[in-house]
Amino acid sequence: MRRRDLIAAGTAVALSAPVIAATPALASSPKKAEEGAEPAEKTVNIRAVGLPVIVDGRIRNYVFVNLKMHLAAEPKVEDIQNKEAFFRDALVRTGHGAPFTLPDDWNTLSDNKINAAMMAIAGVVVPHAITRVEVTRQTPRRRMSAPVTETVPDPYLTPDGSDASPDGVASTL
Repeated sequence: MRRRDLIAAGTAVALSAPVIAATPALASSPKKAEEGAEPAEKTVNIRAVGLPVIVDGRIRNYVFVNLKMHLAAEPKVEDIQNKEAFFRDALVRTGHGAPFTLPDDWNTLSDNKINAAMMAIAGVVVPHAITRVEVTRQTPRRRMSAPVTETVPDPYLTPDGSDASPDGVASTL
């Protein structure tokens, strides 16, 4: 589906929501068996989305991320599950454009960046249907260690960081 179609579909859903809510048969909620019972929270799981770990413009690793989307009271779980492919596609495209990479770890991605991206995507795909998103699991394709950047001491400097020459110019051999 093209972006134009997604936006048009979102606009149509947003405009038709007041009409659906005004219909008495659809607006009435079913009676609860117990007064004190709270309804179970509706969630949709998205399993194993492969997101890249990009450092210095190069793909260094992939991390497979499992997500749980918490739904608002109105949407049906089946409707959101039918849109899972759109969420996956948009998340992978976002991950390649603006990586979720942590600066010091190539085995995990930033949960906050993924959550923010998913909420932005949800605002386009199904407006007002997702209340929050959480990352439930991250599995790297390969276990990698980020390169260690060591500072090599300058052989011409003394231990206190100054050069030993009286004129202030570093001496060379």
